[in-house]
This record gives sequence, C-alpha cells and structure tokens, in this order.
Amino acid sequence: MRRRGADVAFAVLVAAAVGMGVLAILVWKGVLIDEHSSVPATHPTARRQPKLPPQAGPRTTQTATSSVSAPARPQQVRVVIAATRGRCWVSAHRGSTTGPVLLERTLDQGERVTLTSRKIVLELGASGNVDLTVNGKSRVVPSSTASVTFG
Repeated sequence: MRRRGADVAFAVLVAAAVGMGVLAILVWKGVLIDEHSSVPATHPTARRQPKLPPQAGPRTTQTATSSVSAPARPQQVRVVIAATRGRCWVSAHRGSTTGPVLLERTLDQGERVTLTSRKIVLELGASGNVDLTVNGKSRVVPSSTASVTFG
C-alpha cells in the first residue's frame, strides 16, 4: 500500500512538471502575452499608441437643480529618451516597477525612443548620457543610475 502512495505522488509531480513546461513554452513563444502589453526587447522603438480623438472639454448636462460632468480620461504621458552622449540601459514599465514591460534594452549613442502610457516608471543606467523629454518639456535626471516615474 505504501508503494502505491509513492506512485501517486510521483505521477502528480510529473504532471505538474509537464504543465510547467508547457506553460513555459507558451510564454516563451508569446502565446500568453497580450500583444498590446509590451514591446519585444529587440524592437528599436516602443509600441505606438493609437491616436485618440481630440476632446472638446468635459460634457455637462444641466437640470434645474444639478450639473453632472462626464469623467475625464486619464492623461497620457509621452516620454522621449535620446541617447545623445553615449550608451544608456533603459527599463520602462507601465504603471509600476512590476507592471508590463514597455522597453528593456541598451540604447546606443544616437538612438531615440518614444514611450506613451498613463504612467511610466523608468530605470536608467548611465542616465547622464541621455536627454529626456516628457510631454514636450525637457527633464533633468541624475547623471548615474536613476529611477523616475512619470504620470
């Protein structure tokens, strides 16, 4: 009877290992990754956001006693990273440091990438080598390794 329990435990472990292997293959091939959630590390520029129609301002409906406003859409942040003085390692995530990866690679001197999201968390190695622009305004970052959040 003791032998049968060991066989069942072994079968469960084998099934779990096979399941993890299949899951790893699916993730590796990109089957389980939403195409809009990240950019491959080898892609030279970040994913482009679709253009949103311009807003004419908040819509209001008035009645005799109250006013109701439609909720405003969250503002998109546009970050341009230009490696003007040398190479710089960049890791960009959407929303938080554990959010979906927008970009993770080394920019060579002369390269430029544009990232767009509601909130962007950047980690820069050798950040003194880059010029950073957020929504068209130049930003200063520390000249060593930096971690900054926009949005």
